[in-house]
Amino acid sequence: MRTIIIFLTIIVSLILYQTGVSYAGGTIRCYVENGFSKLVMEGDSKFKLLTICGEPLDKQIKNYQSKSNYNSKSTTNYNKKYSRYDTEGSGNSAGTTSVIEEWFYNCGEGRFNKIITIKDGEIISIKLEGRGTGKVKCG
Repeated sequence: MRTIIIFLTIIVSLILYQTGVSYAGGTIRCYVENGFSKLVMEGDSKFKLLTICGEPLDKQIKNYQSKSNYNSKSTTNYNKKYSRYDTEGSGNSAGTTSVIEEWFYNCGEGRFNKIITIKDGEIISIKLEGRGTGKVKCG
């Protein structure tokens, strides 16, 4: 039984390697100009992600308010045309506000796209979604 598990692990690893997947539980590998790559992981800062991987293809920003008498939710989207954030929604100003951001990276042809969830400036999850197109930028 143990031999079968080891064999299956090796086969799955080889398949993932051949398809260009470099996902290791909550990490994103971004390629920098000199041809090398650097890792960003869950728990790292938004600043580190932006510094290493650059601007994402798309951003969704949600502000959640807690510890108040009213449930409040507003959504902020990045407006590329005017280089600003536009906020929609309503709510009470009392309570604690958390900012949840989802950044989308197109990692390139044959590679999985990444959705990075950031809460109050810290990466809380990195998920795979679909295959990318174009030049390889991350893995």
